Amino acid sequence: SCSISSISADGMLFPSSTSAFAFVAAPTPCRVCGEAFDVAWDATAGEWVLAAAVSVPVDDGTDAVVHRACRDAVCGRGGTLEAAALVPVPSPPPGPTAP
Repeated sequence: SCSISSISADGMLFPSSTSAFAFVAAPTPCRVCGEAFDVAWDATAGEWVLAAAVSVPVDDGTDAVVHRACRDAVCGRGGTLEAAALVPVPSPPPGPTAP
């Protein structure tokens, strides 16, 4: 099975537990299925979290935040996801241009 990493994804999320990530900024979608994460208030931790989100090592040396169910469905190679199979991280919208 895949291991849970303590490394954040793109500096936007940090691990709160093995089943949720603290919600710090607009999250990227799941890198396996491309769908958004459910955001919920964790009263115990006192923070917004991405429910059922886990960080999984990728074969290019990075980590990807994915749905736990997506990790379970695709992670069969020693706990590492293949970078070529991941949904790309969306680019941020362009900022205003100078006149």
